[in-house]
Amino acid sequence: MPGISTGLSPFIATVDADDPSLDDRVFRSIAKWPIVYNIVDTFIISELALTTENSTTHMRTVFQDGGTTGSGTGAIVVINGPTVVYTGRTSTTNYAHVANEWTRVGFSEAGTVNVGQSTAVVWAVAGTI
Repeated sequence: MPGISTGLSPFIATVDADDPSLDDRVFRSIAKWPIVYNIVDTFIISELALTTENSTTHMRTVFQDGGTTGSGTGAIVVINGPTVVYTGRTSTTNYAHVANEWTRVGFSEAGTVNVGQSTAVVWAVAGTI
């Protein structure tokens, strides 16, 4: 597995949001990486199903490179589309963060949707792959 040779284990970071649709947009910091880390997988799990996905009714989750200040908004990966109850929507990536950079997640809602409690997850490994 990538990163094991550095002597550091893979790292999983999670963050929860309680029905992000209530605020239309919710942003959370997930992790600040102390050394170079590579994000290899991201996913989102929601409590309720979202069966409609179009330009006027949707829920999107954007994993962002927050930079060293935590306020950056550059997209790493976007996850959207209908959701199934407690079933992860995943997006594999290979994104390297330099030391002392943040990973953020933004939940963005349009229309009238309710996905209930949602959890965003980042799987990362130390080092460069």
